[in-house]
Amino acid sequence: MDIAHLEAGRVASVEETFDLRRLIDQVVEDHTGLAFVNENQLSIDWDENLETLVATDPYNVGQISSNLVNNALKFTKRGQITVQVDRHISPHAEFMIELRVTDTGIGIPDKFLKHIFDDFTTLDNSYTRTSSGVGLGLGIVRRMVAALNGTMGVNSHEGAGSTFWVHIPVQKVPKDSLIEHAEEQDLPLYQTLKILMVEDNDINRFVLREMLINEGH
Repeated sequence: MDIAHLEAGRVASVEETFDLRRLIDQVVEDHTGLAFVNENQLSIDWDENLETLVATDPYNVGQISSNLVNNALKFTKRGQITVQVDRHISPHAEFMIELRVTDTGIGIPDKFLKHIFDDFTTLDNSYTRTSSGVGLGLGIVRRMVAALNGTMGVNSHEGAGSTFWVHIPVQKVPKDSLIEHAEEQDLPLYQTLKILMVEDNDINRFVLREMLINEGH
């Protein structure tokens, strides 16, 4: 459904002022449970000089971050996932943030790299694979990054982990605006829930479970 809406142009980016640091911190916090399952260490590395009060679409930025962190956690066991956020210097944008998600997981074979952002692409399509998912997460990320006029890519070596990077142009917001938006910032951007699903159809259960996990539940 997300892909269909994005392809049809029905999902318009809504520019809002928000605290980027608070949003990314919330995304990471929402994934601590999944990190624990695979005995992973999940951390954030911030550029302390980065101005984090920005204007762009917070939903898209949050979903991009969530999908990349979720993807890294699924393919890493007893390893380290680091979310790095700093400024990307670009001659084509006044202000651009760079988000990198680096893991020490299984890495991506060279033959998969050029297809990794395609729909329904997974590293292992066998019935015995240990990582769940239908291969739509990175395809959704690609479309959301494009909707924000950003760019993305991946550096990876099989058996040596991966780094997914995203460059997103944003508008800097004066610090005086922080007070004006303080009430809005107190509202949770994400809320992780424990959901009981009752459904007697195997396919429906599978699809709904993947959708809910992808939302961080």
